[in-house]
Amino acid sequence: MLKLKLKKAIPELSHKTDDDNCLVFDSENDFLECLVLYDGSFFSCIEEDELDEQLLLKAVKNDSECFIFIPQSLRSNAIYKHIEKKLEFFCKDALKHEDNCWDDLMYWDGICVENKYLLNVRKAMGFPDREQQDKLLLKLISACTHHIAYIPKDRIIPAFKEAAWARAGASYKDVLENKLSQEKCNKIVASHGEFLKQGLVPEAYQTIALVKAILANHLPPYTLDMIPERFYSQELYEYAVKVNEDNIRYVPDQCKTYEMCRNSVVYHLSNLKYIPETMEQYENICLDVLKKASYSPFILKYISTRCSRYYEFCVMAMSKMQKTGWGSAIDKLPLPDEVWTEELFTIGLKRNPYLFKLLPERFMTPEHAELAYFNSKPFLRDLKLYTEDSITENMCQDVVSLNPKQLKNVPQRFLTVELLAKATTAMQIKNIKWEAFDTATILKFVNAFFHLPSEVSGYTLLNKKQWKELAKQDAIHKPILEIYQSRLNAAKDKIS
Repeated sequence: MLKLKLKKAIPELSHKTDDDNCLVFDSENDFLECLVLYDGSFFSCIEEDELDEQLLLKAVKNDSECFIFIPQSLRSNAIYKHIEKKLEFFCKDALKHEDNCWDDLMYWDGICVENKYLLNVRKAMGFPDREQQDKLLLKLISACTHHIAYIPKDRIIPAFKEAAWARAGASYKDVLENKLSQEKCNKIVASHGEFLKQGLVPEAYQTIALVKAILANHLPPYTLDMIPERFYSQELYEYAVKVNEDNIRYVPDQCKTYEMCRNSVVYHLSNLKYIPETMEQYENICLDVLKKASYSPFILKYISTRCSRYYEFCVMAMSKMQKTGWGSAIDKLPLPDEVWTEELFTIGLKRNPYLFKLLPERFMTPEHAELAYFNSKPFLRDLKLYTEDSITENMCQDVVSLNPKQLKNVPQRFLTVELLAKATTAMQIKNIKWEAFDTATILKFVNAFFHLPSEVSGYTLLNKKQWKELAKQDAIHKPILEIYQSRLNAAKDKIS
């Protein structure tokens, strides 16, 4: 067991925190797995004297990303050496991608490269010596120029610029002396938009054609936010959204047009949250999206609840909700409590029973539960979707006949002999809380279920095959009956 004293509480790890405000792990492996799950950010919450060098080294070897969360005073030479090797390995692997494009290295080691580049830069800048930092950053840029996008501008030295342009296929000296053709510069910077953002492109080459070439690349990093503001215009906004609809988030509200907004939302529904609700055609855009989307209920979380037609949109979305599919994803439906009405509730439950568990408490009645339950497909019927007070006897009778495994979800008040007899396997019978029944009911059920003589019964059940064998073998019949009788007597005394 491993215990680590905390400086402050970590809500995400409350399940591993004891009364003494210590993180408790079953083993070192449990600790390492937790690091991967929570990315090591909880290091800053642990008392420093609780973290020894060997434990930290194991953590970094298990997941090098946690290095950036280790306090500077606890980073040993062994840890720095390991991180340096990891960065060199990345550089070696990145150099295999000759054209140095984002899409050729979109993922590395299972992590999106945009995040990977940022992490690499943070690791390199986490070394104590400035000279060592520059050395590692230079290696990273020489392997993949996109690292320069995450280096602070005041930390970019001439050697970084030279390495970046060389990796991109040009001489930085030629760029400074204006010897590189505009056409070639546009081609290079179109695939390395960070050059413009980080000041690697002299003003003489900064043209509207170059800016449009960057935006036309439409890869995740190449968006309006990396273009100098002096190029911003209504024409550029419209072009940016045309080539990459996600650029709508960077366009000022007063510059957004109906066509621009509509196209961006059709491309990606979540862009609806960037459409100003004050726009005259806002409701028309919402309506267009709702009409076309087959999974329209999820769109509601992007529509302003202040919209005058919000309730109408809710009714429309519910009416289009698919009867099957979704499963627990329905939890993402974000309707405020005050929006729910009998009309909306009825429409929704007829389409998908999973809605029941999202309803305000005032709607969780037996009548509404039956409405949801019997309007769902047989294979979707599950008592776990309903509160215990809302479950009815009709629902229990139906669900057990469809799936005996549901017997364990039936409220105790509905566990009659007749219902129990519908269960088809002894395995399900074992899930019943028999101590809540009187002995007579237990005997009656066992006899009915196993079709046995009245004298062969027991509080502790054997499987069906064993009971049949027992009934046939008179030689062992009596002693086993005596054992089960004693158990029945004990059970009876316990109940009484």
